[in-house]
Amino acid sequence: MSSKKKLLQEWIFPKALESGCFGENASVESFTIDKSRQTEGQFASEVIFVGVNIKETCKNEIRKYDLVIKIQLQNEKFRNAVNLSMQFENEMLMYDTLLPMLDINGIVEEMFCRYYCGYVDPDDPKKDFIILEDLKNDGYRVSIEKIFLDYEHCSLVMKQLGKFHALTYMKKQNCLSELLSFTKKIQDKWTKEFLSNSQLMFLLCAKRGIQPLIDRGESVDLLKSLLNEFNDVVEFYGNLVRPVEPEAVLCHGDFNRNNVLFKYDEHLHPIGLKIIDLQTPRYSSPVIDLSFFLLMNTTHTLRKEHLIDLLDIYKQSLLSSVSNICIVPELDFGRAAIYGYIHSSFFLPVMLVGNPIDEVSTEDAHKIAILFSQLGGERETEALVNIIKDLLQFGYIRNSYKQSH
Repeated sequence: MSSKKKLLQEWIFPKALESGCFGENASVESFTIDKSRQTEGQFASEVIFVGVNIKETCKNEIRKYDLVIKIQLQNEKFRNAVNLSMQFENEMLMYDTLLPMLDINGIVEEMFCRYYCGYVDPDDPKKDFIILEDLKNDGYRVSIEKIFLDYEHCSLVMKQLGKFHALTYMKKQNCLSELLSFTKKIQDKWTKEFLSNSQLMFLLCAKRGIQPLIDRGESVDLLKSLLNEFNDVVEFYGNLVRPVEPEAVLCHGDFNRNNVLFKYDEHLHPIGLKIIDLQTPRYSSPVIDLSFFLLMNTTHTLRKEHLIDLLDIYKQSLLSSVSNICIVPELDFGRAAIYGYIHSSFFLPVMLVGNPIDEVSTEDAHKIAILFSQLGGERETEALVNIIKDLLQFGYIRNSYKQSH
């Protein structure tokens, strides 16, 4: 018996049945693991695709469920190195509490897959799991494009993200204190200790796209000032993500092409979208989600031609979603746009080169910093340089990122 089959049979399914998510007095008649399906771009968990037949005693019938079951990464050194331990708790909080609290007119059901149950063991991460609906039968899949999305895909993403963020503004209208009380339960993997330990990685990865422009004599003072921010990455990062009212919303927190699924029509045009992987939510500026997606998953050419258009599509979707229920503040994209570059600086080379997780056989922060900052070659470096060039062109890099607390 394979280790995953044993885990399902002896631990995950018994705990799931105990939760009642498949009905009262239910039992597993049989299940199969679909080994032919491989996850793509998943770095925070491992995924098992399972078809399971559940017998519901009270109804005397057997139902087939197609499930996606997430478990912790088996690479313990990488898991510890990037501080993944609490993310399953965050995802359960999102599905159990935050999304139902925000939902209006079924928008959450439209935008997210069904959640069955989850479990986190405080002493043994190998027992952690999340059970979700497998959307394959509804036609959802990862994007055809592997990294960079075209305008049509990005437009759909901006429309859906606007709808999602609108839910927070409507909730804040009458229940701000309730919302804040629950968002305080979100655990942040980017702790001060983790940021401090990862400072070299942040600096070296960020420098990869900034230093070539300084060497070419472009915006030297401004870019040197930006690099200086990384001398205290704890304060720098904290200033970027600190919620500023009335702009702040519940963000996905890791919003990029890997964490959305598309539905296509017969001509391969995207017509539907589902948001997945809610492990790093954050109550912060909408720019946290916008900047990561738009800098990570678009080309230099598309940004030059359509970045402003895409931000306007987001804005119009958000405004139409709130329908005069509440006032939506003007978005200061430049205040936190560099957030998207910071994360792209180490994640975009990973995606362009391929998954380096298997190469991580150490928890040494210095070795990990070197590994991530040197992935790939000229292509990966130029992709990061182009992001900085675009941020400069649109005026989205600031002289200072300090904020009053």
